[in-house]
Amino acid sequence: MTSAAGGLTLLRVVPREGALHRLDPRTKIAALVVLILTVSFRPSWAGLGAIAATIVFAGVIGGIPWSARPRLPRVFLIGIGVSLGLSVIAGGDPVLASVGSWDFGAGGLLAQLRFLAVTVVILALTHLLGWTTSMTALPPAAAWFLRPLRVVRLPVDELATALALAVRALPLLLDEMSIAAMVWRRRPRVVHRGGRRRVRALAVEIVDVMGTVTSSTVRRSMDLGDTLERRGLDAPRAMGGFGRRDLVAASIVGATVVVIALLPPA
Repeated sequence: MTSAAGGLTLLRVVPREGALHRLDPRTKIAALVVLILTVSFRPSWAGLGAIAATIVFAGVIGGIPWSARPRLPRVFLIGIGVSLGLSVIAGGDPVLASVGSWDFGAGGLLAQLRFLAVTVVILALTHLLGWTTSMTALPPAAAWFLRPLRVVRLPVDELATALALAVRALPLLLDEMSIAAMVWRRRPRVVHRGGRRRVRALAVEIVDVMGTVTSSTVRRSMDLGDTLERRGLDAPRAMGGFGRRDLVAASIVGATVVVIALLPPA
């Protein structure tokens, strides 16, 4: 999915026949969960580097082009820059400079950079799943993982279907928000003198945009509900068996986790 604003790319399958595309969706989901848990509990720089190398290797053998990378809006980049600047002001050892009683240290900056690196790695892993897995393959895989819950009589098929609908509805919601933001940027602006009038006008514009997004989202939801009511909800199809490629992928992920576990935690 590409936003109308031309910035964010999300949940879009790259039409290639790479090795990752031919993996079983359950293998990719399990690898995603294991690597995310590993980087969350052991966010060392060496571990982040090992997972980043695994991501690059997977992207190369999966045939993922560089043009498929997500393009973040400028406001996100500005927010990252502001947060990094504030982390420098927050200080922490080692101290880089001192201005009077104010110390500028790299401790907060290093912590912020580590958090940013963990976020980038998790997003890259998630995008690998989206680039190489069709959205129609996720409900059967989710139903397979949730199958043990049938013992306690939970509606596994309904949960898997709800997951599929949520995944498909997310790009639609982002699309509507992007269109509304583009319309807001192109609408004629009225210059108001005075701080209160300017703030009030900005608040009115924000309410108008949110109302437009809400009404458009409700309309799309009604159309989607009518379509599902006419076509019906099919139970997730049965999954096939695991192959040699899945075993190789599981071995690579397992080796990465072992290497990270043996690396120093710092």
